[in-house]
Amino acid sequence: EDINHGNVGNFEFRYYSANNYERRTFIQFDNLPTDSVSQATLKLYFYSITPTYPFNSKPIAVRKVTSTWEEDSVTSAMQPTYRITNDASTNISLPSSYGWYSWDITNLVNEWTTNPSSNYGLVMLLTQTASWGAAYAYSSDYAIDSLRPKLELTGTSVATSTCSGDSTVLTASGGSTYLWNTGDTSATIKVNPLTTSIYTVTINDSCTAKVTVTVTSSASIAGTTSICFGDSTQ
Repeated sequence: EDINHGNVGNFEFRYYSANNYERRTFIQFDNLPTDSVSQATLKLYFYSITPTYPFNSKPIAVRKVTSTWEEDSVTSAMQPTYRITNDASTNISLPSSYGWYSWDITNLVNEWTTNPSSNYGLVMLLTQTASWGAAYAYSSDYAIDSLRPKLELTGTSVATSTCSGDSTVLTASGGSTYLWNTGDTSATIKVNPLTTSIYTVTINDSCTAKVTVTVTSSASIAGTTSICFGDSTQ
């Protein structure tokens, strides 16, 4: 079936060995950070199978795409190249466990942050033959935002320090929207912690960065406190 499905609200995963019938999903995330991440998790929400053949522990793999493609024109005959080895794989068990499934693609995302021009996205495919049937997950065209595919990123933790009672300024970058665990929604916030505190910021609803502000005791002066006139101390 050489048809483009780039504007539908779901992804379909299917492999039918009898006639070598297969459907793959291509996904690309833009506006990634330029710094390396400590964790990158791809999440899809699976909601249905058809017909009623169960997908008991069927592996769906993620592989890096290595050439350009367009969402509205990719087909079986016009598809990009991709790795022949898996970057990640997760077993899907349906219909017993509908809901969110996750793939750890930290290494793949760090390839993109190191070399942004290599970000042609990823392909997801069923890597085990199955009886006739298909599994469905919501796509980026689905009407409900909260059920669309997610790429959750955690940045490398940053540390800073300040004296008790003093304030420090924290600045996030790399996105258009920001949400701190303080409730602030600007890129830059001023904090005045009395004890060592952890602040997190979610960027563009997906990337999460963390900074630890270590509070030290108030500054003090050490040295000889009693001296003769004309003498010095340090």
